[in-house]
Amino acid sequence: MKKIGLAVLFCTLIFASCKKAPEQAPNPSPKNEPAKAAASAAPASQTVAAAPAAEKISFSSQVRPILSNSCFACHGPDAQNQSSPFRLDTEEHARANLAKAGEPPRYGIVSGKPEQSLLLQRIVSHDANAVMPPPTSKKTPLTEEQVATLTEWIRQGAKY
Repeated sequence: MKKIGLAVLFCTLIFASCKKAPEQAPNPSPKNEPAKAAASAAPASQTVAAAPAAEKISFSSQVRPILSNSCFACHGPDAQNQSSPFRLDTEEHARANLAKAGEPPRYGIVSGKPEQSLLLQRIVSHDANAVMPPPTSKKTPLTEEQVATLTEWIRQGAKY
């Protein structure tokens, strides 16, 4: 049950910027009338999400362990083991523009915007050439709970 709730939270956060799909025409059946009346009486804020407000995510106790176990080997403070110019060990490096000259800007972490953060895009990717951690690293993929923690941390501002 907890994994389903986290998956719903993650999907809600990632797709929050998408346009709302057009509503289907209501079923003319009289059985729908009480439910339709109850739905129209409820404020929009109550109908959008049933999930409780997320707690403040702590970088030190919740985020750093995830990054340390899954990311720092290649994207951490040890310059000799860097396999990428992208670093996650400091806020300055994590928010730096990763684009090469002439390319549009790209950022590993976009504060408050998990859907625009390359970190999350790569973590949830199904492309073997893009997914992080890469299959060749022999590290286990992040769990739904870890992805939800990182998503919420970025949504909250990604403070180190």
